[in-house]
Amino acid sequence: MTAQELAAAPSAAPTPYVHEVVTACQNSGRSVAVVSNNSARTVHAYLARHSLDDRISVVVARTNRDPALLKPSPHLITQAVDALDAEPGECTLVGDSVSDIQAARLASVHSIGYANEPGKRERFTGAGAGAIIDSLADLALRLRARVANPELLQLSPRLQGRTSGAPGLTAPAVNSDDGRGKSRGKERPG
Repeated sequence: MTAQELAAAPSAAPTPYVHEVVTACQNSGRSVAVVSNNSARTVHAYLARHSLDDRISVVVARTNRDPALLKPSPHLITQAVDALDAEPGECTLVGDSVSDIQAARLASVHSIGYANEPGKRERFTGAGAGAIIDSLADLALRLRARVANPELLQLSPRLQGRTSGAPGLTAPAVNSDDGRGKSRGKERPG
């Protein structure tokens, strides 16, 4: 299966605005993890091909043939949370499938459903997504507006008070539509 994934990886185009989301996470003091049911070799090849590999803190992907360890199991997400040295409630998974949202709930991390196709918004709502977006551009704008750790940006004390309360992300993501955040500044994608 890995050989087939590796053969398909060169034709996989990046999701629109993914670079902006990763950059916004990085610039606002958030870590980004990639959690995938694809093989780790495939994920690393994809990230390198699209110049994302140097900005991703952690990759947790399929290393075992046991399908019970893949999403919607929380197994891979829990590994990513641990690798980021974070607490589940400090993280948000951005996912484009119902199994992503289910796995996030089981792992006790926040979730954002990326409704990139008709009908997904309703399915994500039914699965209990914490927030739903139609474009990663929306997420990039939210991330730019909320700094996870103002000390990383060396902001003046006057500005720090205005930027605290950043959303939690699995390096990526706002944990809810109301913008309430987490305390430690760690995050992740799905």
